[in-house]
Amino acid sequence: QQALEELQKAQQQVEQQQQQNASKAKQEALMNVELEIKEILAGHQVQQLLLEALFSEYGEDDLPRSARVKLRKAAMAEENISIRADDLLLEIAQAGADSFPFYILSLMEDHMLLAEQLTASSTFVKEQDVELGKYLSESWIELLDVIATERERERQQSENPQQGDPQDEEDTPLVQFATELQLLKRMQLALAKRIKNAQDAPKSAEFKQLIERQNELQLQYESMIRRLSSANDKTK
Repeated sequence: QQALEELQKAQQQVEQQQQQNASKAKQEALMNVELEIKEILAGHQVQQLLLEALFSEYGEDDLPRSARVKLRKAAMAEENISIRADDLLLEIAQAGADSFPFYILSLMEDHMLLAEQLTASSTFVKEQDVELGKYLSESWIELLDVIATERERERQQSENPQQGDPQDEEDTPLVQFATELQLLKRMQLALAKRIKNAQDAPKSAEFKQLIERQNELQLQYESMIRRLSSANDKTK
């Protein structure tokens, strides 16, 4: 009897260690994503400050030659940020999240849209470009907040492991379902505001992209609800 109890105790210790290892690995993955996003945000904020300074000084009037050169460089920088966000998207998608990749895909598309709009105007800064830049900064900051919250949850879980199948911990996505749902709700609120502000130009590329994204967001939400329903069925 004593030998059996010692064996069970040893098994529990092994399972707890496996859970802690899986949780620490997820914390490390979240930290890497957080660092990458901080670098993306820092790069974008440099361009955002430039756009705000140019708009503050010249409004939507034609820029002098030196400022036009800066504007072209800002467009190239935003395009490079979009490419970097695409790389981050692949990394996160492989981690098994749902709305998380969709959120970053939207930001990637918006960085490319900003780059295209800056290239198209080329001689002046439009107010809508400044506003889009602000939206991108705010969105990355919101994402950092979500990641920090999730990383803290994982840290607490690793310090207080619960008995269970360690394989379940390894198979869980990078962020929890509730966190992803919260991200979708934030996106929906911001999207509704942007659509309202863009209604004056219903034929613009930005407006069409926003309407398409709204439809994709609805499909994403329905997909997550189906996933939750399926998971609940399996636990019954």
